Parts: sequence; structure tokens; C-alpha cells
Amino acid sequence: MKRTKKAPHFIIILSVMLGSCLATFANLATNGNFEATASWNIVGNAGYETWAQDSTVDNVPDGTRGVGFYGWEPNGSGYFEQHVDVDTNATYYFRIRGLREENFDTGAVDMRLRFFDNNSNWSDKGTYSNANVNLSSSTGWTTYEIEADAPVDAGIVQMRCDFSGSAPTGGNQGFKWDNATLYDRRKNYRSSEIVDEFSYDPDYDDGIDGKNRGNGFSQAWSDLWGTPDIEDESFETFEGYPKTYGNKLHIASTGGGTYRKFDPRTTGAIYASAYFNYNNEATYNWAGISLMSNEVERVFFGGNSDSGTKMKLSIASYGGATIFSDYTINSGLGTDYILFCKYDFTTHIFTTKAYYKTIPIPLYEPNNWDTSVDLSGNPDQLAYINGIRLAAGGTNPGDVYFDEVRVSDSWYDLLNNEDPRLGGTVIVVY
Repeated sequence: MKRTKKAPHFIIILSVMLGSCLATFANLATNGNFEATASWNIVGNAGYETWAQDSTVDNVPDGTRGVGFYGWEPNGSGYFEQHVDVDTNATYYFRIRGLREENFDTGAVDMRLRFFDNNSNWSDKGTYSNANVNLSSSTGWTTYEIEADAPVDAGIVQMRCDFSGSAPTGGNQGFKWDNATLYDRRKNYRSSEIVDEFSYDPDYDDGIDGKNRGNGFSQAWSDLWGTPDIEDESFETFEGYPKTYGNKLHIASTGGGTYRKFDPRTTGAIYASAYFNYNNEATYNWAGISLMSNEVERVFFGGNSDSGTKMKLSIASYGGATIFSDYTINSGLGTDYILFCKYDFTTHIFTTKAYYKTIPIPLYEPNNWDTSVDLSGNPDQLAYINGIRLAAGGTNPGDVYFDEVRVSDSWYDLLNNEDPRLGGTVIVVY
């Protein structure tokens, strides 16, 4: 584990779950690989074609069909579309693979994500178009994606690709489409929160580097070493904690680390959270979260086995010796935890706490934390925090998983509660 220098103050609470996989990130599109000649409404100069199948996914052929646009038709036009019911508390992602043949020439090629009332009233509630896709790019297969929040009164979301105004020139004049996917990410956070639930699709690109979904961060994830990746499914939701959606971050047994920035924190308190799990008990393993000043690690908290085999909740890389708590973090699939940290920029106290999956997360901030360190003698160490790092290393921690990274300035917002609840005695005056 890397030791580091100094940085200014603020309060942070970070939670991470160690654990099992549960919620799947299902493709809502029917017949998205176009292998059956059904489910899609195809109109005009377009159709299911064997020559339109994508043969480059993972460098192996992927099925036998795709959908082709016929650019050789004079002033040709056409489209294909499919719609599904929407959840209005969701963001939708439409993704599809496309390839423009070298002589395909047309006035417009659009990829659209559209919302409507319902089947009987197709009142457009918002069209989000990725217009003129691939017209100036190379002839290689390209993944296109468009995303949009569902309007509050929408009942249907439609995936659609269309073209118009083809000008025949001879030669290969098709536009190929394959592997359509539609995902929804139900929102378990408010617009003011800093959250990433890892709603990334590993089927197209499983790397985390450069990914920028979620909410409230100031830049995309940036790998520091190793190749952290995305795996299907999320963790089981703890009682008292926001429901999990999306997928999860995986770090292989060889280790790795990735970090993401948010707006700087220098006063008050900062809270954050994420799921966490590791799968091998051995000496000198570690895995967890670090608070960062840009790419400089300021403090680490998480599991550390040192000369033992089971990890203990610990604090390190703060400018002093590693502090071990009595809290044991066990390994294994389904052995899930949420880890929390808090830093108070006024008192300069950094604290951590862990909850096993059978223990409800309390509504109110706990009075007792598992371990802490007083940085009042070195306040510059955590004076300026603008990012978090998820990482693992050591002898062999096995597969390590993180999910649902959350950062906030209060315990209530961290748990996605609307307002602080009243505490103490309520006196009713008549």
C-alpha cells in the first residue's frame, strides 16, 4: 500500500460493500442481435441481412444476421424501430453497433431515442438524436450510444435508426447495424449527490478507464495501474442503504487501482460509500478506498491482512503507521460488507466503520466507529480532497469487487434520505 504526504481538511464518510452479486443489468431490447426476423418494425429500403452481421465482437463472428440500409436505392430511405414500456424514474441507454460501407452516401443517418405517451397516443415527449452517425469515419465497426432521462409523463421509449436521401455511386453501398441494446438505470440518487453505480455494459467494453456515468463527479475514471474492469450484476442491497442498480467494478488478484475526481472538499464534512468484497485470505493483502488530492493518496481505509490471513478494517497511508481495528473482514462470494469513512475538516478526525450484510445501516450517523486517527498534528494531510481511489494489491487478495460509490457532505444524503430526521424527545404543545 502506497504511503503519502499531506493535504488540508473536510469531513468525509465513505462506504463500500464487500459482496455478492444480485441485480442483473438486463437488455430490454427483444431480438437485439437480429437473429430472428421478428420484433423490429422495419420500413422502406432496409431489412434483415446476413451481410449486415457484426463479425468483430471479441474478434469472433456474432450470429448470422444484422439489419442493412440499402444505400444503392436512388433517394432511398428507411428505418427500423422497437419500443418498450418505460419507468419514468430512469435514464435509458440505447447502444448499437454500426458500419458504413465505403460507398454509402446519404443525406442523413440518425440514431434516435424517443419517448411517447403510450401505444394509443404517440405524442412525442422528447427526441434525442445522434445525427449523421459514422458518415465521415472509417469503415470499421463502431459502437454508438445515446442516453436520455425518461420524461415524467412518458409511457413508452422507442429505439430507432433511420436514413434518407441516398445517392447511388456504385460499389459497396450498405450501412450495417447489429447488436442493439437498451438498458435503464433507475435513479437511486438526487441531482446533488456524487454517485456511480457502475451502469456500464461489459459486453462491449469492460474496462473502467474513461467511463463517466453516474452523477456529480468532475471527470471520468482513470486507471492508475492494472486493468480494473466491469462485471455483470450488482451486490445485494443492505437494509437501510439505497437499492443497487447497474453492475460492479472488479479488480483481479494481480491487483490494480482506478480513481475519479469530484469538486474539491476543504471544509465541513465529507461522506462517501461503496460496496466491497474480496475472495482470498493470505498474508500481506490489502483492498479498499483512498481519499485523493488529484493522483496523490492522502489516506487509505479498508481491509489489510498484514502478517495474518484475514483482513482487518484498517487506516493507512495518512503519514503514520497502519492502524488496525478489531473488526475482521472475511472473504468469499456473498460475504458482503459496506465500509464507511468520515473525515471532519474541523476536528481533523478520520474514522472508519464496516457493516456486514445482515446488519441494517442505521438511519442516524453512528456514535461509535470501528477505528479512527487524529490528524490535528498534521492537518495538511487531508486539507484538500477531490477524488477517491478503488484499489487492491498485496500477495493475492483474489478477485476484489466494489460497487455503488457514494460521496456526500452528510450521513442523510449519503443514504439518500430527503431530510435529517428529528432526534431526541419530541414535546407536543397544545
